Amino acid sequence: MGRSTQLIKDYQTASGTDRLKYIAKLPAGTDASKLMVQVTMYSQSLMPAWLHQRFKLAAEAKAAGLKTPETDRLFYITSHLDLSGTAMENWKLPLVSATATVKAAD
Repeated sequence: MGRSTQLIKDYQTASGTDRLKYIAKLPAGTDASKLMVQVTMYSQSLMPAWLHQRFKLAAEAKAAGLKTPETDRLFYITSHLDLSGTAMENWKLPLVSATATVKAAD
């Protein structure tokens, strides 16, 4: 089954929202009007891009002779944290869920 994702450029409206449109090719003979889709959005406490930026800036600071003990501690914690076998393993914070009927492609 083929699929694609379209990012709808809401940032151009300064509305503070983001939308994604998922497009899936259904198998031949599938009646889209009889299908439902459910989506859940989860919170991500620390975005990987944010961590990457912190660690990159710390490396640049170290190259300039500066010390970065707080960022070093953050790096250690995030790279050594093992939640296997704990109540926090696979933990997610659901923010919102929605269910909708499937619409045929335009």
